[in-house]
Amino acid sequence: MIEGLIASILLIAGGLSALQTASVASALPFAIIMLIAAVGMWRALVIEVHHEASLQAHMQRGHQGTKSGMGLWKQRLSSLVGFPAQDKVWGFIRETVHPALREVERELKRRDWPAEVVTDDENGRAYLSVVKENQLEFVYDVRLRQYTKPDYAYPERSRGDQDAEHYYRAEVFLQKGGQAYDIYGFDQQDIINDILDQFEKYMNFLENSPGILPWKMGEHDDDLREREEGPAPGTAS
Repeated sequence: MIEGLIASILLIAGGLSALQTASVASALPFAIIMLIAAVGMWRALVIEVHHEASLQAHMQRGHQGTKSGMGLWKQRLSSLVGFPAQDKVWGFIRETVHPALREVERELKRRDWPAEVVTDDENGRAYLSVVKENQLEFVYDVRLRQYTKPDYAYPERSRGDQDAEHYYRAEVFLQKGGQAYDIYGFDQQDIINDILDQFEKYMNFLENSPGILPWKMGEHDDDLREREEGPAPGTAS
C-alpha cells in the first residue's frame, strides 16, 4: 500500500526516470552488504585452499603419532570420563602446560626463531607465539574453558546440586581459532608432541601459501570476551 503510494507520487512528480532512480538508490545498501559478504567468502576460500594443500603435504610426508608414556592412557581416560573442577584444570595449565611451552620456546630461540610464552591469568590461558617477519604468526594457545555438566556426568546425583553443575577443559586454540579438543591429562612430553604436530602443519601451510596473505588476519585472541564463568582462574569453583 505505502510502496504503491510512493511509486505513484514519484511517477507524477518526476516520471519514470524518478521512479527508476529511487529503485536503484533503495537497492544500494543491500548491494554493499552483498559485496562485503562476497569479499569475506573469498578470503575464507583462499585460506581453505592453502590449508588443504598444506594438509595434503603433511599427510604425504607421513605422520608419526604421539608416543605416550606408560600409564598415560589411564590419565587420558580419567580426563574423558571425569569432569574436573576449575582449580585442577588451571593448575594443570600453570604446572604442566606452561613448562612444556617453555621447553619449546627455549629450543626455538636456540635455533634463532623468535618465540615467546605468555601466561594470561586474567583470561585463564597460556600460549606460545612465533612471529617471523612478513609471515603469519604461529600460536599454540591453551585456554581454561567452562562447560555445563551433561546429564550422564553423575547419574547418582541430583541435577539440583549447584556446586557440581560445571566442569572445565584445557582447550587448544590456534591462529585460526579453537580446535575443539581438550589436553587435560596430557603429560609434558605429549603436550610438546602436540605443539610440534601443530607447528609442522603451520610450516607446511607456509610452504604451500604465499609468504603473506593479501590482508591482515585477525589476532588469535580477537574472540576473547569478558569472562562470565564466575570466579577468576586459580580460585576454587
